[in-house]
This record gives sequence, C-alpha cells and structure tokens, in this order.
Amino acid sequence: MPAYTAVVAIAGREFGQGACMGAFNTAMSVGMVTSPIISGYIMDILDIRAVFEIAGIISLIAAIAFLVLARGAGIDSLTRTIERKINTFNPTETLSLIR
Repeated sequence: MPAYTAVVAIAGREFGQGACMGAFNTAMSVGMVTSPIISGYIMDILDIRAVFEIAGIISLIAAIAFLVLARGAGIDSLTRTIERKINTFNPTETLSLIR
C-alpha cells in the first residue's frame, strides 16, 4: 500500500493532491465493494479455483501495467534519488545530534 500512495503523491504534484488521493481512494473503495460480488458470481458459475485463477491473471496484468505506466511517469528518477540517499546514508551522523 505505501508504494501506491507514493505514486499517487507524485502524481499529485501535477494534478493536485486532493484530486489524486480522492480518485485513488474511490477506486480502492469501488474495488472492495465489487470484488466480492463478482467473485461470488464467478464461483457460482465455475468453481472457487477459478476465482483465484482469474484474480491472479488480473493481478499480473495490473502489475505489468503499473510498471509500464510508472516508467512513463518518471518513477525511475525518483528511484535513483532514493538509492543515492540510501547509499550516502551514514548511521553515525545521528549520533552527532545527541551531543
């Protein structure tokens, strides 16, 4: 969940934080309401195993779409910035603040 909110926060710089968080939370809520209904319908028609197979396929498609869209949104540069900060992190710096 934190990775999604980070992407939403980055998108919020361009489109507005409130609008992006609102759209994200709306999509999450709609998914939480509709997925049990759709899953129950699939289970009635096919069987319970089909529910998990279809959910796995949808998750795989969503992950691929996320990776493609994230690259286009400039997430790679953010990742490099975070990696650079991690690589330059010095744990003894926090000890100097105690003095």
